Amino acid sequence: MNNWSWIDELPKERNIVPEDDSSSLSSTDQSLSQAEDDEKSSETNNHLVHQKFLNDFVEKVDSIASMDEQAVDLTVKCMNAITNDICRRVVQIAKYRKVEPDILDLKFVLKREYNMEFPRTN
Repeated sequence: MNNWSWIDELPKERNIVPEDDSSSLSSTDQSLSQAEDDEKSSETNNHLVHQKFLNDFVEKVDSIASMDEQAVDLTVKCMNAITNDICRRVVQIAKYRKVEPDILDLKFVLKREYNMEFPRTN
């Protein structure tokens, strides 16, 4: 099995026409392009992490470093793909057990697939 299977879940780039060529488009093509832009902006609004928060995190780690827009986009896409994968696996386990998904399913998936554990609280 491929360890990088989550990469297939990344959204494909749908920008067909470069921005500088938009003046030569017909009105129908421009409306389609506008619809794609609206869809893309709504996709970015649904991300779990936004550029500001990523830049704040990077600044905490290294005050000199910064992330450009392309790095932020790739990071956000990877985080969304991982989150979707975890959610899908939690739901699959819950269906297999014939119960509602709960924290035990999440702990199991994180430990088994990502070798992550929650810290124990006493």
